[in-house]
Amino acid sequence: TMELRWEISVLWPNAFESRVLISGVSTVVTSTDERDGGTNGKPTIVSQKDRLDSTAAKVGGNEDIRKQDILSSIAGQLTPRFWDLYHVGMTPSA
Repeated sequence: TMELRWEISVLWPNAFESRVLISGVSTVVTSTDERDGGTNGKPTIVSQKDRLDSTAAKVGGNEDIRKQDILSSIAGQLTPRFWDLYHVGMTPSA
């Protein structure tokens, strides 16, 4: 069993080119047993479980509930930041 930490960082194709960062952990189970598909002692991935890093969410007054939703992870990062709007507003006209 291995646990791998990963991060995906992209520029979202909107007007502000928002930076989106998604991080998480993958748990990979391997086997070298021929019955599980392993050949000649080489490890074969038997199962893989991916999960996003959790963010605390207040649901019904309980802050211990963790959200692992891809849409809510991305949506908060797509809105323009203050400095994005400031620089657009302060750009001199041609």
